Amino acid sequence: MAGIVIVIVLLVMIIKALASGPSSDAKSPPPTGKQSSAPAESGSAQPKIAACSAKQLAGARLAAGADILLTHDKNAYTAAEPVTLVAQVKNTSAEDCSLRNNPHTVVLKVMSGSDRIFDSSDCAANTPEDAGDLIVVKSGETTDIPISWDATRSQQGCREIAEKPFRAQDATYVATVKILDIASDETQFLLVP
Repeated sequence: MAGIVIVIVLLVMIIKALASGPSSDAKSPPPTGKQSSAPAESGSAQPKIAACSAKQLAGARLAAGADILLTHDKNAYTAAEPVTLVAQVKNTSAEDCSLRNNPHTVVLKVMSGSDRIFDSSDCAANTPEDAGDLIVVKSGETTDIPISWDATRSQQGCREIAEKPFRAQDATYVATVKILDIASDETQFLLVP
């Protein structure tokens, strides 16, 4: 008799379970149709800006006879401060472009009379091609490219300089820059004690 009661109880429980549908613990299947949240945007969704060519930066004539204007923030620099220069370039094309501010693209040269003092391309082989800030030069606009020099000498092939870092006193220096082989005008400044 007890066996019959157990079978009846089990049948009642099975019927109740089937009639009530899935339990509240069961996971419901994902909804179909429109999802409530938009897919995450990837960082690469924006179009990549092509690297500048010399043709895009040529013909601006920002300085007398030069397509790049090179300026400095003051006339004399003491031993405690770097020489800070700014090269201005203008994109003369209809397309935005970009360039890396590194010695592969932006080459600073410093002379004192006929004495070659510094050339940033001397150690360019030690600098990755993608190093430095990426600067966007917008179509038709003039853009500033900051350049800093610590007033030390450099030698071709990045050879070590035996003397201590060179810093002349009471001397005049002439700096020029080439960006994508386009030459700037000259700018003069003093290094003082």
